[in-house]
Amino acid sequence: MEGLPFQRLQLSTLAISWMFLRLLLYFVKMVDFYLFQYEMQSSTGTKNQDTILDVTSGSHLLVIIGF
Repeated sequence: MEGLPFQRLQLSTLAISWMFLRLLLYFVKMVDFYLFQYEMQSSTGTKNQDTILDVTSGSHLLVIIGF
């Protein structure tokens, strides 16, 4: 029975880590959505905007993985 508090601590750390990852993924998906909307509204984009969109469009892969 000595190991129970440590196991409980491990589970709570895992839960907090999982919640942090979910929150981070939500933030990335929202940024990707807003950048996509911005790209659709502006017909002329600069090279920097295209680069930012290329970097953030990788979040679609995370959705496929099942997060």
